[in-house]
Amino acid sequence: MYGFSSCRTTYKTLVAILLKLLIILEVTLSNGLERKLTAVKNPGCEEKCNNFTFLHVRADGPNDSLHYLWDFTSKPTVLIAQTSNNASLTISWYDFLWNINSISVKFSEEPKYTFGVIFDKIWEFNDMNDTGVMTEVDDANIVSIVTNEFQWQLVDLNTNSSDPYLKMRSSNGPRDGSIDILVRPYGSKDHGIELPHLFHSPNSSQLDISINNFETNPKFNSSRFAFGLVLFSQDNKKNETFKIISRKSLDDEHTPGVFTMNDLVSPHATANSKGGGWLLWRKVSYTSEIRDIVNSTEVNEYAIKNVADHSEALNNTVIYSFHGYNVNDYLVQATNVSFGSKQDVFYSKNNFTTWTLLVGYGYPLEDELSLLVILVISIGLGLPALLILIGGYQSELRLQLILQLVALHLKILKRTLLVGYGYPLEDELSLLVILVISIGLGLPALLILIGGIYIIHRGFSSKKDELFLSR
Repeated sequence: MYGFSSCRTTYKTLVAILLKLLIILEVTLSNGLERKLTAVKNPGCEEKCNNFTFLHVRADGPNDSLHYLWDFTSKPTVLIAQTSNNASLTISWYDFLWNINSISVKFSEEPKYTFGVIFDKIWEFNDMNDTGVMTEVDDANIVSIVTNEFQWQLVDLNTNSSDPYLKMRSSNGPRDGSIDILVRPYGSKDHGIELPHLFHSPNSSQLDISINNFETNPKFNSSRFAFGLVLFSQDNKKNETFKIISRKSLDDEHTPGVFTMNDLVSPHATANSKGGGWLLWRKVSYTSEIRDIVNSTEVNEYAIKNVADHSEALNNTVIYSFHGYNVNDYLVQATNVSFGSKQDVFYSKNNFTTWTLLVGYGYPLEDELSLLVILVISIGLGLPALLILIGGYQSELRLQLILQLVALHLKILKRTLLVGYGYPLEDELSLLVILVISIGLGLPALLILIGGIYIIHRGFSSKKDELFLSR
């Protein structure tokens, strides 16, 4: 007969093996497409380029390269181009800065596809009825600021290939306060470090935008803000349109309390196509630098509209500097995204609003379960299996073993929840994690209860048999 210590050691060994297998599984699942990142500020430009920022991020994969051209010389703009691995970028800086030549940005070969986004305007609207919806406000209570009215200053830049990022800040504009834009390209698949922990692919970059202590219109008592976006895709403009797709799910594991994801996709940004361009965000904005569900409000999307004059809308941006007059042959549309919801006390509550989004090539990825959830499910299913395996022990020993295993099971779950995986858990556990934990604890508890009743019943039956035989 085995002793308790040997059984406990066996159980711990099985759990350790399970953990190792899960880690191997996690690594295996994450080892899909990866890209090598290279970031260069103002490529090929020297002294005359110290007063502005243009960042070229090259993401080389096994079969192609993605080029992210982040242009902060005027309106904040990104152009994404897909090329072969042999393509190189050339910029005629004099023509580009003075907007002399319609085509001053070139690749050594024609890209297979290009997609771009311009952060064109900042809208401020006086939400007197406290709806959070900009389209319910009359024109007299809406004002706009074109983003090229600001100078965009470099705050921080890291060109390390393992973790490149760029942080820009508005200055010298018509309003006090600032708009901060943090750009972080990715070469692999994972969740972002900060809330809302967006699930990025190696074909995407993340923008984290903060409207910080931004001066509001003195005539407005209920100010909210929105961004006006201009969207460009190298699709035929005839009978084509961008679409906003809202996806709802019970999975709020990575962003507790937020169950809706928005995908803004070009006509060919689907899993079955050769690729398109897309934006992705969760419908949550944070109203404090301390990001949690208490300091959150909604992100509201609006209808996509056609742009009449493509050249005028894209002029003096990297998109126009690459395509020139050809932009008139491609798809150019516009939309707005606002921040705020009913009874959130408007922007003036904290004078801070964020918007986190991904911009990428191909199509947006679906969220995946984390190792934490897989671990809890595995233990929840593994423990009942172990209870079945120990069915050959004597009744009294079996009952004590079950109690020992339950204690170890609870200890492992507690440690899992406290340590977590990838990043610390927030104060509020997500509905998905709570559900999984409940099943993980509930199923073994139910089996233990049934097993305990059975053991006690067998124990009494054995005692009766012994008494009957002794007579």
